[in-house]
Amino acid sequence: MKERYNSPRCEAMNKTRTIILIRPDFGKAIEYIYRQVNPPIGLGYLSSFLRTKGYRVFILDLAFRRLATRTVIEFIKKREPLFVGISALTAYYSEMKVIANRLREEIPELKIVLGGVHASSLPRESLIECKADFVVRGEGELAIWRLADALREDPAKIPSITGLAIRKGDEVIFTGKPELVDDLDELPMPAWHQINPNKYPKNPHGFLMIHEQVAPVFSTRGCPFECHYCASCRFWRRRIRFRSPKNVVDEIEYLHDRFGIKEIHFWDDNLTLKRSHIVGICREIIARGLNHMAFCTPNGVRVDT
Repeated sequence: MKERYNSPRCEAMNKTRTIILIRPDFGKAIEYIYRQVNPPIGLGYLSSFLRTKGYRVFILDLAFRRLATRTVIEFIKKREPLFVGISALTAYYSEMKVIANRLREEIPELKIVLGGVHASSLPRESLIECKADFVVRGEGELAIWRLADALREDPAKIPSITGLAIRKGDEVIFTGKPELVDDLDELPMPAWHQINPNKYPKNPHGFLMIHEQVAPVFSTRGCPFECHYCASCRFWRRRIRFRSPKNVVDEIEYLHDRFGIKEIHFWDDNLTLKRSHIVGICREIIARGLNHMAFCTPNGVRVDT
């Protein structure tokens, strides 16, 4: 079996199935944020989903590990990935531009894919300024999987994949609205072994914390409202979807048992919108004897819950 894995044919196939996901450094201008950096749960979701489709995925969290750009470039060159995906949030957009442009200079043939709220909100500017090839707009799992398959098997299919922005020189082509996952329970939990919460700073939200062993969890995606100060309505199209209480608490129990997590921060945009949802989660937590843990939501709750 070992000889078969190491054969030239299998080694070549492995390279075409390698994907590298990057969260850029926050930058020296906002050094204090480093002390509050959290696991990149979005990249964790993408990694676990792509792994179920047969891809080998690496996560480089530069906001935490703070590797030199030269080290990152050499890491990528050595693994010859199908593409590199870079999360593009406004907080580190300038750092994302630096690394994307360096990658374009050093590895001209490399496919660069952007994602996240900033790139989804400003796909044209992001593609041009970063010299990237694609933006995955909005929710990423389905589009990035289909893009990966098309890059491997038939690039001519790429324009038929919804939810993309594609750069052709100075022209940007949009391929329709992103497709959302209807049943969130069908998604695997984030690849926590790649973003081990115990390796991150112990005080990510300061006054909100009771314990040091903390991990973030999403029990929903989206929000039906359209608050002017919030990007959720643009990213999720004013639609909210719920994981089942069992599915949510399965993840909480895993984090507790595997990593010794004692406190969960719900990162939902609107955790208590549906009262029966949060009550169901609480009942499931109690039924499994996990109610000794601490729970909070940095985004607030309904006062009548």
